[in-house]
Amino acid sequence: MELQPVPRPRSPRLAGPAVALFALLAAVAVALLLALAMGLHLRVAGSDPGGSAERGTVLITRDASSADLAVGDEIAFVPPPPYDDAGEISRRVASVSGGALTTESSIDRRRDPWTMATVDPDIKVVVAQVPWLGLLWLAGWPAILGFVMLIALLGLCTLRSRQLTLASQQPARESILVKP
Repeated sequence: MELQPVPRPRSPRLAGPAVALFALLAAVAVALLLALAMGLHLRVAGSDPGGSAERGTVLITRDASSADLAVGDEIAFVPPPPYDDAGEISRRVASVSGGALTTESSIDRRRDPWTMATVDPDIKVVVAQVPWLGLLWLAGWPAILGFVMLIALLGLCTLRSRQLTLASQQPARESILVKP
């Protein structure tokens, strides 16, 4: 009688897509940390119907001096009261004269009803935008915690899948002859 080795079941192929998603998230995190290390700021756009940044878009910005601001620049700021209910918005600079600037909608070029001082420390020039990344921030801590837990679970599943794959690739044992 000859005993044959028992084949091990193959693990599910979750590792490929999970590693790709994890690598993408890691790359975005590294890019954002690099932006912070270079002295740039991260801001999350609020609900802005006329801006170029949709709700939840992370705006990567830098400090703006009055000499830096020019017509056509994309800036991020909180509008003056009573228009500040939308939170952080992004607009294009429509005109700069003296120490004041006016803004306009990035979509339909409609002028905004406010005038702002160019020396306002809350005005930042938009360098780049990362869509959707700030939606978790706007949703609050439960959503952020849930997302982190989902990523951790995905990482654990990927690790376990990799362990099972490595275990199944071990060389099979030789057949054993048993004499009756």
